[in-house]
Formats: sequence, C-alpha cells, structure tokens
Amino acid sequence: MRTTLRSMGRHRGGRGFQGFHSGGGGGHDGFGHHGRVRGRKVGSDDLQLLLLLLLEEQPRHGYELIKALELRSSGFYSPSPGMVYPALTYLEELGYLTAKSQNARKHYQLGAPGRAYLDQHRAAAQAVMRQLEQFGRSMFSLEAAPTPTAASPITPRHALSLGFNADAVLTRLREEAEQNRPADGGPHRSGIHDPFHYADYGFSISQEQGELIYLLCRQMRAQRVVDFATSVGVSAIYFAAAMRDNQGGLVFGTEIVPEKIRAAEQNLTMAGLEHWVQIHRGDARNTLKGISEPVDFALIDGWPGDGERSLAREVVEILAPTLRSGGLLMNDNAEPDYLDYVRDPKNGFVSITLPLKGGTELSLKS
Repeated sequence: MRTTLRSMGRHRGGRGFQGFHSGGGGGHDGFGHHGRVRGRKVGSDDLQLLLLLLLEEQPRHGYELIKALELRSSGFYSPSPGMVYPALTYLEELGYLTAKSQNARKHYQLGAPGRAYLDQHRAAAQAVMRQLEQFGRSMFSLEAAPTPTAASPITPRHALSLGFNADAVLTRLREEAEQNRPADGGPHRSGIHDPFHYADYGFSISQEQGELIYLLCRQMRAQRVVDFATSVGVSAIYFAAAMRDNQGGLVFGTEIVPEKIRAAEQNLTMAGLEHWVQIHRGDARNTLKGISEPVDFALIDGWPGDGERSLAREVVEILAPTLRSGGLLMNDNAEPDYLDYVRDPKNGFVSITLPLKGGTELSLKS
C-alpha cells in the first residue's frame, strides 16, 4: 500500500477495523479523459506512478508523457495537461524528478529518490500500466467489431461501470478464471472438498451476480455487508464499490486460504477499494460469530462440506439472527439444506430463485 506519496485532491474518511461498523463518508477523485470512453477513472496515486514508470524509460516533456499514455492505452486514456503538469510539479517538489528547461519547456528526468520509490511500488505501477493496455485493447476490439445484421443478432453488453480501476481488475480476473481452470473440474465434480487443495484457483461469482449485488446494495443503501467466501476478491469488489458509492460502509469478508486472502487484498488495492473491506482469516463458522451489529446484505458462496449439513446451511444459521428486517441473503450454490432453511416460513424469509449462473437464491428477511 502506498503511504509515502500523498495523492492530490483525494480524501478518504477513516474507517474503524476493530469491529464491524460503518465509517464516515468516503470519496474518490480521479482524472477525466477525453476520447471514446468517459466515466472511467485513474486515481491520482496511479497517475503519479505511471509518470515515474514512463520517466524511468527515458526523460520526457509533459506533452510527451501525455502522448505516451495515450499510445500505451491505444487511445483509451489521455489525461489532460491540467492533471499531468500539477502531478509533475508535485513529484518534482518531492525530489523524485529533476527538470531542465529546453526550448521553453521543462524536460523531466527521474531522480534517485524517485527511482527508489518506484522500485518500492514497481508491482503496483506495472499492474496499472497493464490494466490500461488491456482496457485499451479491449475497447479497440469492441469498436472495430462489425455492425450486427439480421443474421447476427445483437448480444447485450453489460453497461455497469464500477470505475476504471475496478473494471480493469474484474476484467483481468475473469480472463484469468477462464484460462486457469482446475483439470479435475473443481470441488463439485472432483469430490475434493479441501479448500487448500485449490489455493491457486479463484472460484467466484459471475458478472451478472456481481452487478446484481452492486445494484441491490446501492438501492437499499447498505452499510454493513458480509462476503462469504471472499476467495480472490471478485464479490468483495462489487460490495466495496457499493459501499464507496453509498458514501460509507464496510464489507466483512471471510476466507480460510491465506494465498487467496493475499490475492484478494492485492486485487482490492489495485481496484482502489481496499478501504471498504476487512477480510477475516479462518473458518467462517468462527469468524462470523464476531458480528454483533445488524447486517444489510450477505453473500453465502462457500465451500461444499463433507458433513451431513452443508457449510452454507451452517453459515446461514449463524448469520440469520444478525440480518436486519428487510435485509437480503444471496446464495450461489443452491445447497438443498440451505434452500430448505430459507424457504421454510418459520425462519422468517421470503425466497426466490433467479436464473443466474444456473440458479441463484435471493432471500428477503421479513
């Protein structure tokens, strides 16, 4: 996490992570950019790292830096001079850059302190640059696609945007999930229910499920939500984006595999949403008992169990008393005993099955 280099114009309210409670208002500032795409954002911290990365390659004028970013992103991202030059001035004041006048323009060069800072945060800088490049290529492919005809009906595209950084991370995670599937088909097919056996695989909700989570949390102004299981952070990104746009809140995540926690934390940081999420390590049947305040929304998407009762059933019995009246539960795997619980009127839920990912159960607590 970047701490030395302060962002310009970004202010985030502090959030208490000792318990499960909402923080004060939050906000985010980004850089607008002209061209084909609007409404996406690159944070000021990220722009500063991108500038350091480009100046490591070679000294450049400010205009050359703008054009380099536009070229690397296939025209997707072209920050205005009004954003780039203040960032360069700020970096120069920190001693990270040196500048020489050349033909009435400043020629910027990376200094030793800037190189040291970049080395410390190189992984984050390179990740942001890759995201820009990937998004640029994907947008170029969409615009170059032929116009559909009567013989090729239009396939609806999802228009929901969570912001540039979050969109880019989710796109990468979807691509990685497609390319990195377990040879044995995963726990439901293999019968191997040990989560540590699949530490290198992120089993996550679908894009449609995530978008529904975001919209429902926004509509109900959710402030306290539970994400079980967090895995590599896909569902947490949708939840956290809703908390951010609701101007406050906290995602209580729970995950048992350390490798996945590290991946989720990194993905949330790259998405610019780490301040809205607290991931608890351990068995959810233990971690979730620490929740004392009412919960607005909970996702139950855990690992299949080997016992007589599914893990989802055990978790819903822990969470149900903390879910407020009018709160929502979403279940991804449709475990029979879980469905028995939420469909039994005496447990206080009204439940429907949605045609998402083979069947998604959405339940309202009365």
